[in-house]
Amino acid sequence: METIKSLLEYVIDNAFFQVGNKVFRQIIGIPMGSDPAPFIANLFLYTYENRFMFNLKKDDMSRAKNLRHVFRFIDDLIALNDNDEFMRSHKDIYPPEMELKVENEDNLSASFLDLALAIQEGIINTKLFDKRDAFNFSVVRMPFKCSNIPNKMFYSTIGAEVLRICRTTSHYNFFLVSARSLIVRMRNQGADTQGLQRVLNKMLNRHWKPFEKFGVSLEQIALDISSFA
Repeated sequence: METIKSLLEYVIDNAFFQVGNKVFRQIIGIPMGSDPAPFIANLFLYTYENRFMFNLKKDDMSRAKNLRHVFRFIDDLIALNDNDEFMRSHKDIYPPEMELKVENEDNLSASFLDLALAIQEGIINTKLFDKRDAFNFSVVRMPFKCSNIPNKMFYSTIGAEVLRICRTTSHYNFFLVSARSLIVRMRNQGADTQGLQRVLNKMLNRHWKPFEKFGVSLEQIALDISSFA
């Protein structure tokens, strides 16, 4: 414990950054952007959560059980079927300087990490979510063919991304929307039709299993995706 405390003190107290010819030391918060920052944030939050749950399980097990489907990844948190327990308890869990932002507008839809979730007829439907899509300016994503990487690596990233879209999407129409957006982007970044069709067909033949959930034939999926290329 003393070693961890010593390491944390050193990292936090020696957070320096440079702007022009001036050097500044951060005195509030943790050094964001540094390698240990996510681990420090996670440890900070876990300390309060663990302490709260330890005491709650002794005092009120029914309330504690309401929080069993609350999940957090670094600073992104989702509460599933908790009867609004987290909304009632979060001020007792975290210190007053912690500001929590509610991003969902109702209890039937929300975004968590790279997923957009919506409950319809008792079933959670998912599709890809990227908050950068809402920006009013273009954001550089994925590699450019003219960059200093092999062509094979450039096209392989496209196949891998289409597979990721498939795995995170519950409906075929959702999949097609995200796949089309990706392929149009990659065409603008240098991909040609022949290369796209080759890598997409190769990916579909190797990883057909995840696509079976759509109930669409391999030939139809290949045809639909190829039409974007």
